[in-house]
Amino acid sequence: MYLELPTGKDDEEWAGMMLDCGEGSLGQMYRYAGGDRRRLQELVDRLKCVWISHNHADHHLGLLRLLSARVSTMEPLLVIGPTPLQFWLDEYSTQDPTVRGKYSFVENYSFDESDSRSEEVESHAEAARVRVWLRETLKISQLECVPVKHAHQSYAVVLTFTDGAKLAFSGDCRPSEKLATKAKGAFLIVHEATFEDELTKEAKDKAHCTMAEAIQVGRQANARHLLLTHFSQRYPKMAVLSATSDDDQSPMEVLTAIDMLSLRFRELRQPKLMDVCTQLMTQDDEEDSEAAASRRAQQEREDKKKQKSIERGEQ
Repeated sequence: MYLELPTGKDDEEWAGMMLDCGEGSLGQMYRYAGGDRRRLQELVDRLKCVWISHNHADHHLGLLRLLSARVSTMEPLLVIGPTPLQFWLDEYSTQDPTVRGKYSFVENYSFDESDSRSEEVESHAEAARVRVWLRETLKISQLECVPVKHAHQSYAVVLTFTDGAKLAFSGDCRPSEKLATKAKGAFLIVHEATFEDELTKEAKDKAHCTMAEAIQVGRQANARHLLLTHFSQRYPKMAVLSATSDDDQSPMEVLTAIDMLSLRFRELRQPKLMDVCTQLMTQDDEEDSEAAASRRAQQEREDKKKQKSIERGEQ
C-alpha cells in the first residue's frame, strides 16, 4: 500500500510511505505510473519510509527491487520492520551492491509501548529520533506498532497525522481488541479479510480474519471507513459481503480493495463508491458471459449449417 502524504499546501508537495511491500510492488508502481519510467522513478525517489508488518515473504520481498531502483546518493530509505527482516536484509546487502547502504532499519518493537525492549536506552533513543523525523518529513505525529496474532513478531500499525487524522493498517492477523482500541475514531482502517464468513475455522487455523471479523474490528474502533483487503486467492475476483457482514449497525463505510485501486482520502466520502468498485471487478465477468453467449450462438449456427448439408447430401 503506497501512501502519497501531503507535506505542504501545494498538491505537488508530498512524500511517500509504504505499508508492506510484496514482491510485485515495483511492477504495480510502474503500472500505476502508466508505464512512464520518469513517473515511476519519482514514486521511488519520493518514498521515505517502508513499514513491514511481519516476516512472511509476500509482505516484504518487494523491498529488494525497490532498494535497487533507488539512486545511491539519496537519503537511505527508512525501513521499520521485524527483527528477522533486518538480519535478512543485512545479509543480502553484503552480496548485492545495488542494495547496500540504501536503507536504515528500526525494529517494530521500538514503537510498541507494551514491549519492555522499547524502554531500553538505545531503542528508546532511536525511536525518539525516528518520531521527530516522521513528524518533520511525513507529518506523522505518532506511529504505534500493535502486536497481533499471526506469525512471530507480527504487528499492525496506527498512524496519527499532525492534523489529527488517524489511519490504521492491520497487516495479517486475527481480530484484535487492542488494535480496535488504538485505532479508535480512525478515518480509515485497512484490514485484512482473507476468508468469507463461512470459513471461520480456516481463518482461525491460519491466523487470519473473515470479512465479518474485520468489519467488527472496524465497528469497535468506530472507524469512518473500512477498506477490506488481502483476500484469499480462492476468490478470482471479489469476495462477496454476506448479509451479516454488511448489516447497517453503524455509519461506517465498508469498501473492498482491488488491484490498482487509487483513492484520495476525500474520495472515500463519495456515495456508492463500493458499487463502482464492484462493477469494475465484475465487468470482466459480464464481458466473458457475453462472449461465451456469442460463441454458443455462433456454434449453433455452424451446427445447423452442417446438419442442413448432411440432409441435402442424403437427399
